[in-house]
Amino acid sequence: MNSSGKKEFNFVVIGDSIAQGFNSKVGCGLCGYKKNNDWKIGYAAGDYLTVFLKDLANKEPEYQDFFNNFNYINTAQSVLRVIDVINLIDGNYDEGLINVVKMNKITEALSNIHLQEDIWNYEPRISEKENFNIYSKNIKNIISKADVIYCQLGGNEFQSSLPFAKIKNMFTEKNYYQLIKVKEQLFNIVNQVSENISKQYKEMLSKIRQINPNCKIIVSSYTPPFFGITARYENNLKKINPAVFNDLFRNINRALNKTYEEIATFDDNTSYLKVFYYKEWRKKVYKLYENILDVHPTEIGYQEIARRLFLHCLDNNILFNDKPNKYIKHISSFNLNRDIKMWNKITFDLPKVTQIEKRLNKIIYILRSWSEASNNVQNPYFTLLKREINNLVEECEENPNRIIVSRENYTSLTTLFLEYIGIFLNFLTNDSNAWKSIKDEVISDEFILNILNVMLKSKEIIAIITNSETIYRINPRYSFSKFINQAYKINREAIYSLGLKILDSIDSNKENIHKVILGFCQDIDEHITIKTQSNFINELLKAATYDKNMANNIKLLFCMIEAYIKKAKYFKTLGQLVKNFLKDNEIMIKKLFDDFFVFLNNNYSNNYKEFSELILEVLKRSYKKLNYWTWIKLNKWQDKFFKTINDPKFKKYVINTFYSLLISLDYDSLANFKNNMWFYLLFPFRPIYHKFMFTIWRNMWSKQPIRLASLLLGLLNIKRRIKK
Repeated sequence: MNSSGKKEFNFVVIGDSIAQGFNSKVGCGLCGYKKNNDWKIGYAAGDYLTVFLKDLANKEPEYQDFFNNFNYINTAQSVLRVIDVINLIDGNYDEGLINVVKMNKITEALSNIHLQEDIWNYEPRISEKENFNIYSKNIKNIISKADVIYCQLGGNEFQSSLPFAKIKNMFTEKNYYQLIKVKEQLFNIVNQVSENISKQYKEMLSKIRQINPNCKIIVSSYTPPFFGITARYENNLKKINPAVFNDLFRNINRALNKTYEEIATFDDNTSYLKVFYYKEWRKKVYKLYENILDVHPTEIGYQEIARRLFLHCLDNNILFNDKPNKYIKHISSFNLNRDIKMWNKITFDLPKVTQIEKRLNKIIYILRSWSEASNNVQNPYFTLLKREINNLVEECEENPNRIIVSRENYTSLTTLFLEYIGIFLNFLTNDSNAWKSIKDEVISDEFILNILNVMLKSKEIIAIITNSETIYRINPRYSFSKFINQAYKINREAIYSLGLKILDSIDSNKENIHKVILGFCQDIDEHITIKTQSNFINELLKAATYDKNMANNIKLLFCMIEAYIKKAKYFKTLGQLVKNFLKDNEIMIKKLFDDFFVFLNNNYSNNYKEFSELILEVLKRSYKKLNYWTWIKLNKWQDKFFKTINDPKFKKYVINTFYSLLISLDYDSLANFKNNMWFYLLFPFRPIYHKFMFTIWRNMWSKQPIRLASLLLGLLNIKRRIKK
C-alpha cells in the first residue's frame, strides 16, 4: 500500500510563511509535526493533511498502519526564498538566511510559541556560520530521507518585485489606449519576474534531485497576499474601468500559476498542485481571509489548501499504490463545515502548538521582526517600499502635475501608504529648497527604518489595527472609502499619539523639520511656491511671494507652526492642536487676514484682467463663455468688491467672522477620504462653506452681513449666467 515501499513514510514541507501556516491571529507560523506516534497538531496545510489522513484511517482501517508510520516534517520559514534553500543545500554561508531564522524566532517569542527546535534552533554561543552549517546539514538530511517533498515558495520574491508604480498608473491614466499599454507593461514585468523565479526554482529542484533522486515533489501554486481586501473591493474597481479591472487580479494570479505549472514539468516525479481557486476563495473570503489587514489565509484557508493537497496525493498515488475512491468522493467537494467538523472530532484531545482565538490581528509581530532584522532585503515589503518611494521621487521630478488617485481605487495598504507619500511630494517642484531637504534628509533607509521601529513597537499601532478590524466586522460590506473614514474617526487619538512618539523618539526628526521649514522660507524668498490643482491658489501664492508684507507673514507663520509643534504633546488630537494654535495666535492670524485684503487691493484693484481670471477660476468657468453683458456684470462686481474691502468696518467684520469660523470648526471631523484630491482633505470647503453661510444668515439684518451676502450672491449670479 505504501508507495515508497518502506515501512516509514516521510512527508516533508519546504516553503515560506504560507507553507509554515503563518496565522495573523496569533502572529507567527503554526506548523506542528508527526514522528510515528509523537504527534503535535499545528495549523499549516501539512498539519491538516495529516488530519485528513487520520480521518481516512478511521473510516477505512486498512490505512491505519500507514498512518502510524507516517512522519510529517515541516521545514518552512516565514520570508524564506528559493535562493535560501539553494544556499542551504550548497552549504554557501548566507547571512540573509540567519536573519530569516532570527526573525522567525522573534515572532515565535512574541507569540509565546516555540516551533521546529530540532531544525532551526539558533544557538547564540556559536558563530552564525556554525549555525548556518547546522541548518544546512539538517535540511540535506531531511531531504535525503523524504518520500514526498511539498514545495510552496516564490511568494516573497514576487511580492518584493510587484510593480505598484504601474498599477498606480492604471488608476491615473485616462486615455483608453494608453491604459491598455500600461496594462501590457504591467504583465510584461510580471512575466519577467516569473521567469526569474522559474530559473531559481528549477535550480533548487536540481539540487534536491542530487540529494534524493527518487522522492516525489509537489510544486504548489501561488496564494496571493491581501486577497481579503482585494476580493472585497474588487467590484468597486470593476465599476471604475471594467475593461481593465474585470480580470486584472485573476490574470496576475493565472500568470504566476502558469509559471509554477511549467516548473512542475521538471521531471516525471514532479507534479503541479493548484491550491488557490479564485471563485471558491472569493465566495468564502470572510472565512478563508478573516482579517481585512492580512497577508495570509486563516487556519480554515490552510485547511482548504490541505484538502486540495490530499486529493492530489490520492489521485496521483503519491502516498499509496491504490486509490481510496470512496474517501476521494467524500472530500472532493468544497465544504468548509464538513472539514471543520472533521478537524474538531479528530483533534479535540490531541496536543496542539497553541489555541487560536477569534477576532484578533497580530500581524504586527512579523512587521516588528522585519524592522529589527539587520538585512532588510529579507523583508519583501521593505524592499517594495524602498523601491516604490524611489519611483515616486523620480516620477515627481519628471511629472509634478500628475493626477492624484481616488482613495476608492487603492489596491492594497502598501499602495495606500505610498500614495500618501506621493501626494505630499506632488505639491513640491524640483527647484524647491523644501523638496531638496525632504529628499536629502527624510527619504533614506535610516529614516524609514527608524519610523518603522517606532510605529511597530508602539501600543498605538496595535490599537489602530484592532479598531479597524472591529469596524470591518461590524459591517464587512462598507465601501473602501467609508471604511477608511470610519477607521480614521475611531483612531484619531491613537494616530496623533503615534505621531508624537515618532517625533519625540528620534532627535534628527526635529532637526529635519527645522531644515524643511527653512527650505519653505527660502522658497518664499526665491518666489518658489507649492503647486496645487487650483490655478487660483497657485496664482495668489506666487503673487504673495512678491509682496514683502505677505511674504514675511507667511514665513512668520511657518516659524510659529514649527515652534508650536513642541507643544504637541499637551494635546490628544491634531484638531485640538490646530484649534489651540489659532487661539494662541489670534492677533497674528487676524493681521494675516488684514494684510491679505491689502495685498488683493494693491495687486488687483487696477488690474481687473488678472483678477477676473482668478474669479473665473474659482467659479470654474471659461472666459470664452462670457458674453458682453456678463463681462459688464463681472466688471461691476469687481468695482463693488474693491470698494467694499476698503471699508474698515466691513474688513473688520469679515476678519472677525472668518476667525470665529476657524475657531468653531471641529478639525478632527473635517478629513473626508471620499474626496479624490489631497487638496480637499486639507481644505474641505463644503463644511466650512456651510458654516460660513450660516454665520452670515444668522446676522442677516445687520449692515455688514448684508454687504457680504450681496457680494456672494452677485458672484453666484454671474456664475449662473455663464454656460459651462
